Amino acid sequence: MSNGSFSKIPPFITVNATTASPTFVNPAITKSEAYKTKTIWVVLSKHKDKDLANVFRRSEYVPEKLSRDVYEWKGNKWHRLGKDPQKYPTAPNPPPGAYVGSVEGVEVWTMQPMTSEETNRLRLLTRRLRNTE
Repeated sequence: MSNGSFSKIPPFITVNATTASPTFVNPAITKSEAYKTKTIWVVLSKHKDKDLANVFRRSEYVPEKLSRDVYEWKGNKWHRLGKDPQKYPTAPNPPPGAYVGSVEGVEVWTMQPMTSEETNRLRLLTRRLRNTE
């Protein structure tokens, strides 16, 4: 991957983010059990009005660090934007005092209870691959 491809990786934003358990990636992003096993957390956020999934997973080449793969919701499915060149020493854990819920079998953490609109949106983002592929 050339350095030019990193320019499309948005910054990692935690404001108004939702943390999701590793079960989010399978089936929302991929049906790969191996990818789910490597995943520590998924942080769902918005950047410039676009839904993003930041998948923090064990790095293949630097085992003591984490990689961040970034996906964008476009056309009713997740599209991989690329891998952040930065390696992370730890995963961004859900904040203390966060509300814990479950949507489509995926545990989620938010700073305030989700509205029904937010829950329905998360339901759409989470279950997409169950009906495809």
